[in-house]
Amino acid sequence: MRLLKNDEFFEYLTNLVLNAKYNIILDFYVIDISSQKVKELMNIITLKKTELDNLFIFVGGVEDVDALYTNCFLYFMYKKSLDKSLVFLKKQSHSKLALIDNVLVLGSHNLTDSNSENISVALKINIDEKKNLMKYLMTKEKMEEDLVETLCKTVTIRRPSRRKSPYNLFVK
Repeated sequence: MRLLKNDEFFEYLTNLVLNAKYNIILDFYVIDISSQKVKELMNIITLKKTELDNLFIFVGGVEDVDALYTNCFLYFMYKKSLDKSLVFLKKQSHSKLALIDNVLVLGSHNLTDSNSENISVALKINIDEKKNLMKYLMTKEKMEEDLVETLCKTVTIRRPSRRKSPYNLFVK
């Protein structure tokens, strides 16, 4: 097990992504591509797409309007290059994990430039644990593509207040 604090997290995650041979599966609440290091990580993942057996990026921040607003820029920037690998979840998910080959990174980091004190752990998992985790992640209910498009267009045209989240209008 390895503890990862703040900038160590991005350095470690980027190194894992660069060396990934089989799978990259991310499940994060917020992925903020206005952060240069996050954008670089997403660009590397896009380039690695054809080399991997599995690539999925699950986005869980959909009900909170600020998280949705941030995540929609990820959607608009990468929807074509990542295609079906970019998945917005139908229900709010506050997970913050990466499964890259047989290494699980889990903790309090979002993919943002946050100045918060965060800590995550990285540990190797066996093949059965990996299969179980992948099976669980694949069962999460996914939002339909046209709904994601509508939500993102709505929230980015005029950033609404928390009381008027477009998620509540379209999904619930």
